[in-house]
Amino acid sequence: MKKITLLISGLVLSTIVSTTSAQQLPNNDFEGGWVDCNPWTSNGTTTVGKTPTSWTISNVAGYKLFGKWMGETQVGEATSGYYSSSAVKIYNSPNSVKDTQIVPGYVTMGTTWSTANTSGGNADGGTFGGISFSYKPDAVSFLYTRSHGTTNPDEQATVVAYLWRGTYTQAEVPGNIGGSVSLKKVKMTDRDRNILGMSTAKGGDVSKTPDAARLAKINYALK
Repeated sequence: MKKITLLISGLVLSTIVSTTSAQQLPNNDFEGGWVDCNPWTSNGTTTVGKTPTSWTISNVAGYKLFGKWMGETQVGEATSGYYSSSAVKIYNSPNSVKDTQIVPGYVTMGTTWSTANTSGGNADGGTFGGISFSYKPDAVSFLYTRSHGTTNPDEQATVVAYLWRGTYTQAEVPGNIGGSVSLKKVKMTDRDRNILGMSTAKGGDVSKTPDAARLAKINYALK
């Protein structure tokens, strides 16, 4: 069975439609309700803002200290769309505890994650997993608006989509934010960088099932 992940950053998204008639993207108009956003970490979850049903905004949980979450940061929210009552607004935002660390905003059909050392540096993150498709999609179209801030007016917004079969597994991936001794490492399945063939500074060996292969990808900078 083929799987797809769609990741879009830095925009206000109104409607997303797969042109494959056999299977549409779930909640592709974002009118299907919003639910609590519970960012995944290898050290548990907490609620940070809302996210559209079937999608995940890359809000971060921060780190857990004596049972309390610190550094929760929201990078997306609901807004009105083009002839639509609901759209997704996503943006980069300074961490709520350490404002020199900018959390990138994106919305995805996979699971978002992030890691960093609380003393600074060693940051990583992205998306793993996606949704299953019975047939190979031929295109994705969407409506968006784009605005630039004054701090980084040339920063790009990007749409990334990739289609794969089989399973990719990476060992020893740190899946939370914490001190060097409190980072909890996990086996991560279908991590974006593994499927896209990108280098990985964090994590151990990557293995894949015999049938695993990337079938298609888009990595497109939006004007």
